[in-house]
Amino acid sequence: NVSTGRSDGNSFYGNTISDVINGFVITGYNDPTSPYTYYDQNNSIGILGNGNTIQRFGNDAPTATISRSSGFYGIYQNNITVTDNTIQSSIGGLEPHSNVLYGIFMSGPISGNQLQVISITNNDISLYAHQSSSTMKGIKTGSTSGVGASSIQIVANVIHDCTFYDDPGMAGTPSGEFLAIDNVLNASTVTIADNQILDNVLNTSVTGNLYLIYNSVNSPVVEVSGNLLQNNYKTVTSTTGIYYGYYSTSTTATGDQEFHDNVIDGFGIPVVQNGFVCGVRISSSINQNKQVYNNTVSN
Repeated sequence: NVSTGRSDGNSFYGNTISDVINGFVITGYNDPTSPYTYYDQNNSIGILGNGNTIQRFGNDAPTATISRSSGFYGIYQNNITVTDNTIQSSIGGLEPHSNVLYGIFMSGPISGNQLQVISITNNDISLYAHQSSSTMKGIKTGSTSGVGASSIQIVANVIHDCTFYDDPGMAGTPSGEFLAIDNVLNASTVTIADNQILDNVLNTSVTGNLYLIYNSVNSPVVEVSGNLLQNNYKTVTSTTGIYYGYYSTSTTATGDQEFHDNVIDGFGIPVVQNGFVCGVRISSSINQNKQVYNNTVSN
């Protein structure tokens, strides 16, 4: 393996991709040793003002053996940009994907302190998962909690109108998880800002927790600001579980986390449910300085 074997500096823009299992898949080399020379470098999915349209992706068979479908999936990449793309899994009549469904999944190694600069900006994401789907996530970064990275930017994305298909041919109701944004990479700097999470109908009886923004990191610099989380209701009762607007957890975090100027509005669960809602929970280490200000939370 030599650095000349990398796939670097590619830009994909202005394309329409449809009727596929996955839209874009970019896989570099799993280089476990710093400075991670064999990672792909400087690739772009979409450019400013000229992204891609990825639609009708997944497998609509209720017993599908395909475990994951993504509008974009990448792994072992450094300095990657995913921007200005429209990702709609079911537009045009395709039935919903029947297993794990992601809009954007920037994966990572399962261990180590890796060099990864990741920018996910200005994407429009709408997902439709089957009743049998176990998980639906708008944007996911990292595959294992605790893995390091350099910089994560999740900025100015719109995640909207996501829901589960209640199949009349199947007993029961959908019971899958939903996370609009899910970050588990311990980047030196994490920025989750100016995103809009709107009008998602969470018709799931999942007994676990639901999250609009989940941020499980030990990062020393975390800013979560200017996000609008509006009209995201859980519409089906569950026997247990918590529905979070923003959830941040870490037992060893240091440095600073700022959570400010966010709006969480139109946020709730059915009246007859044993679970409950929590607008904001930041349960990180006592060694992390937390600044929480200028936020609005309402139902």
